[in-house]
Amino acid sequence: MGSATLAGADDDSEDGNSQPIDLSQLIVGQFVEVQLDASQLPALVATDLEVKNFANQVEVEVDDQSGNEVSDATNDVQVGVKETVLVQAPVAPGAAPKNVKKTVRLHTTSNGSFSLSGLPTGLAKITVRCGTSTAHKRVQIIGNTVNHVKVRLR
Repeated sequence: MGSATLAGADDDSEDGNSQPIDLSQLIVGQFVEVQLDASQLPALVATDLEVKNFANQVEVEVDDQSGNEVSDATNDVQVGVKETVLVQAPVAPGAAPKNVKKTVRLHTTSNGSFSLSGLPTGLAKITVRCGTSTAHKRVQIIGNTVNHVKVRLR
């Protein structure tokens, strides 16, 4: 995939508002669109990679029990995201398209406050753990919008 074109925005516009990304910025569970080059062997050679819902962002400030922003040098802040989304099921020949619910789960680590991008629109539950302290936050993911939320560890 070293020669693949990497794109950020998924609005298919030609206005130049696309922020390039690299593969190190992807997290497990993000939606991406991959264009494959069928002429290459093995057949899974990408020519284009585009992060879907790239402009859907959540900036999360993690605060400790005293209300101070967490900055943990050991990078042991555990972040989990769970979101149920509608996706189109594979269509059988002659059948009408049908939507089914799928649960998207993401996991990453941080040293404190963090940013999530690429989440599908809808309601997501964010869980943050640091040591024995935990916080939960439900946040509405809105298309092409940056949401700012605070979670306070308990």
